[in-house]
Amino acid sequence: MAVAPDVPSSSLPETPAARRARAFWQGLKELTRNPFGAVGLVIVVLFFLSALFAPYLTPYDPYALDVPSRLARPSFEHLLGTDQLGRDTFTRVLYGGRIAMQLALVAVTAALVIGLVLGMIAGYGPRWLDSILILVFDTLRSFPTIIMGLAIVAVTQPSLTVIMVIFVLHAAPAFGRIARTQTMALKNTEFILAEKSLGARTPLVLTRHMMPNVLGPLLILAAMDVPVVVTVEAGLSFLGLGIQPPTASWGGILKEGYSVLRETPWLVIAGGMPLVLTTLGFTFLGEALRDSFDPKLREAR
Repeated sequence: MAVAPDVPSSSLPETPAARRARAFWQGLKELTRNPFGAVGLVIVVLFFLSALFAPYLTPYDPYALDVPSRLARPSFEHLLGTDQLGRDTFTRVLYGGRIAMQLALVAVTAALVIGLVLGMIAGYGPRWLDSILILVFDTLRSFPTIIMGLAIVAVTQPSLTVIMVIFVLHAAPAFGRIARTQTMALKNTEFILAEKSLGARTPLVLTRHMMPNVLGPLLILAAMDVPVVVTVEAGLSFLGLGIQPPTASWGGILKEGYSVLRETPWLVIAGGMPLVLTTLGFTFLGEALRDSFDPKLREAR
């Protein structure tokens, strides 16, 4: 009885899942080879780790008052000194990072999902619906973020939820426009026309075949939008229209530091440095992701 020879694994056809996994790991390897991408990745990882494990990284309560130790300079006991109420500034920076992480994850995810759905509907749907959605996108994008925030806060109460709504109204149109452009470029391609000719319904075409191809550029944009939502929160909190005391936030620390700037500069430095590092980290990471995972840019290099 003849035995079939073993077929080498390299000659077997590659499954779509294996192909996507290989593309992902290849892009990740390209990312780590990029110096700016590697630096951005390290900063982003440190940002999330410090926010997640903030209670374990410091022995102090961010709200515990110690008035005799107010405005202490940095030392081994208080790494970034204390504020005007004697609270440990390093602890408040870490807990402010938790607020920033929560805000960024929820607001960016909500803006991404809303923009993706509306953008795909605009690009795939009838012309009249496309025109209406584009008008909505352009109207929302025409308002500067801070001005929109001031208008919304004027008729509501300052809170974390209000800041999330402000960012979603500002960012969702940008995600929607990119999703619309990608959908319009894909809807007349051969594999989409083949699916439609086989009787595939519109929801199936959009979710199974369109969305995986549209989602990639939006994820890169989402990474670059994280510092935007963090700085929006910081700006509104600095103006007294965002996160309200005594909740620790980077914008609140900046506001408190500005009021005592002539006595000590450490509060301003402690509130400003996380904003600078977060902006640089996510910007570097987003740029590197775009270069690594975009096939056209990779071929151009």
